[in-house]
Amino acid sequence: MRTALAIVVALGCGCGKGGTGKARELCERAAKLCDDPASAKELDECAAEFPELKKLVGEDVADRFLTCGVEAKSCMEIVGCAGGLLATMGEEAEHGFGRMFPKSKRRVRRDVDDDSASLPAECKRADEVCAPDEPFARSKCKDMIGNIKADEANKTKLVRCYENAKNCFAFKKCTDDLWFELH
Repeated sequence: MRTALAIVVALGCGCGKGGTGKARELCERAAKLCDDPASAKELDECAAEFPELKKLVGEDVADRFLTCGVEAKSCMEIVGCAGGLLATMGEEAEHGFGRMFPKSKRRVRRDVDDDSASLPAECKRADEVCAPDEPFARSKCKDMIGNIKADEANKTKLVRCYENAKNCFAFKKCTDDLWFELH
């Protein structure tokens, strides 16, 4: 299987038998953006994996991954969407451990400052595009805004990116992109 489709198929991206709909669109997009031509059969195989993904991570998480991937403008963005999916899967596994072993002394859920009231105004968009169980986008935004508060040009650039983010993956990418640009 080709590289781009392998990324998508390995994560179970597809949608129903026959490869129609949003998942087929993501498979085609991954092949195109990652410059990895795929046959119709490979695209169908990619898209046919989605029901398993929905069973594994839940419909909401799977749909967020699809939306992120379909809206991606580069191969790296699709890889970022896949990374977000993997992180969510890891968090679910961690929560599952806590439910299976409730008396374990190990704290499964880390306390994170997720109080929306303490977010700077520039980070309020995270409340609109990120689920409550995704506190890292909020904390990274809060840290970045705090670190560049005197740098109006980069702060404006970051806020504009946040305002255009259509989902949490894109919101996180805004912070990551500026961080890499500044380092």
